[in-house]
Amino acid sequence: CIINDSYFLKSMPKEKLEQKEKEREVLNKLNQNNIPVQVCEGNKTVVDGDKIYQLFKFVKGNSGTINYEKNSAIFLAQELSKLSKLPRDAKKESVQDVLEELKDELEEKIPEEYRNDLSITYNYLNKNLFPYLKYFDYKISHGDLHPGNILWKDDKVASIIDWQLFGLREELYDLAFLLGCIGIEEPDNFDSKWVNELIENFVEHAKPSKLAFSLLPELMIAT
Repeated sequence: CIINDSYFLKSMPKEKLEQKEKEREVLNKLNQNNIPVQVCEGNKTVVDGDKIYQLFKFVKGNSGTINYEKNSAIFLAQELSKLSKLPRDAKKESVQDVLEELKDELEEKIPEEYRNDLSITYNYLNKNLFPYLKYFDYKISHGDLHPGNILWKDDKVASIIDWQLFGLREELYDLAFLLGCIGIEEPDNFDSKWVNELIENFVEHAKPSKLAFSLLPELMIAT
């Protein structure tokens, strides 16, 4: 709930205490590395009965869609590339392992007419991406970098929010995830100068391997 224009208070069940304490530590680490995040005020979680509370400064910004201002692609690329330089002390997760776990579950839940498409896509990735993942470097990753998790102020990134899925994943994972979201939610902007600038500037600063960059389209499908 929002207290005023300066602060907002998060209230959660006590069962989430361990998870939220880990997130608090992650946010502190990101903040120390000049990544725009919202850190918990007082650096603590308050327990009261069956609830826990965290106080945050209210960051004013626009979210829910990408800001296609002139320099926003450059600023976003610079912020994302900082993650690639962080110490790799997080839980490792492979996109292949995740998809293998989800495959059977999805086959049961999706309508029958789409199951063949799922099989074709999985077989394509199994042939054209999975065999090469062992050669990828692993980097710190947000894990859920859709447009709604990026707050903008003018053409700069005010804050990147919702780090619950923070972990160690294949290089370019976050970029691939974001590009995939743009392709689905805003297809008219996918083949744009802004997207090209984002990719070019991210590659310049993060310096991914040539192999990973060559397989960016496949990684987009996988994420």
